Amino acid sequence: MIKINYIQKNRGFTIIETLVAITILMISIAGPLTIANKSLMAAIYAKDQVTASFLAQDLMEDIKNQRDSALASGMSFATWVANYKASNPCNDSPCQLGVSTSDGTYVKYTTGTQTKFSRQGYVLFYGLSNHEAEATVIVLWDGSKNSVIFTDDLFDVSL
Repeated sequence: MIKINYIQKNRGFTIIETLVAITILMISIAGPLTIANKSLMAAIYAKDQVTASFLAQDLMEDIKNQRDSALASGMSFATWVANYKASNPCNDSPCQLGVSTSDGTYVKYTTGTQTKFSRQGYVLFYGLSNHEAEATVIVLWDGSKNSVIFTDDLFDVSL
């Protein structure tokens, strides 16, 4: 019986096989990382949008409270609207908001910690009489790229 000895070469991975394996690994890792990044950005945007909505609702409630207090004191609705326009510093353009150092609330930024939010609120008459007005609140953030706008009808309830 004749025995033939084959010489086996030590076989390992070639450079091509290694590059293919690394490419497959990178593709399998990059997909989930991209999804995680987009999910994080969506969560940050949603948080900012909720904060902006709360800030808009806060100013809208303040406008209604000022109207109710003025009417309860005997001031006419038309006078209150004119006074609101004259005394509101954020009527013509948005005011930058900051966080108050005393109680942590959002206030017009003068001192404290500045935020990325700015807010504008105004009241305008509409309709055929001076007994109807529309209040509008705009909250902007990220350099005015994003905004939340609330509007509400205000009526002269002292009639």
